[in-house]
Order: sequence, then C-alpha cells, then structure tokens
Amino acid sequence: MSVKQLTGTQIQWSDRISAWETSGLSQSAFCKQHQLVYGTFVYWRSHLKKLKADYTPSDSVSFLPVTLTPEKTRSLLLRVNNLHSIELQPGFDPDLLRQVVQAIA
Repeated sequence: MSVKQLTGTQIQWSDRISAWETSGLSQSAFCKQHQLVYGTFVYWRSHLKKLKADYTPSDSVSFLPVTLTPEKTRSLLLRVNNLHSIELQPGFDPDLLRQVVQAIA
C-alpha cells in the first residue's frame, strides 16, 4: 500500500492534535483556549487516528533474512553446420539430442 500525502487541512489538524497532546489540557479546555469547535476537534482526532492506522505497518509483519546463491550450472553449446546452436544442460537426453541433430543436419 502506498502512503498518501496529507492535505493542508489534515496537516493543520494534525498539528493542532499534537499541540493538544503536549499541552496537558483536556480536549474541551484546549478547544476553548484555541477557539475550536469541540465536535470538530473530536472528528479530526478520530479521522487522523484512522488514517495513521491505515498507513502504519502492522506489528505482525516481519521479514526473514534470505540468502541467495548463484546457480552453478555448466552447459555446452553445440553448433551444427554453423547454422544452429543447441545448449546442452546437465542431464540432457542423448537420444533426443541425436534426433535433433539428425533432423537439422
């Protein structure tokens, strides 16, 4: 999920909520002091809390270390009549190879 950018209004209310949290005042007292409508303040506090929850990774998510090792395979490139190339991997079927070479030679 991508993180959404906050709108100007959301940033403004986020700043107000942060100021209230550090003020030590009750929500009601903070709203009176800053001439804010209490119901609007409660709405934005709830709305921003939900936005944050929607875009915050869950604590249950975890990552495990992964070690990648390059695959070591040896192959042989067989050219037939300088027109065709066949790459042979370990475990190739020799009968199938014989049939293919006969068909293209």
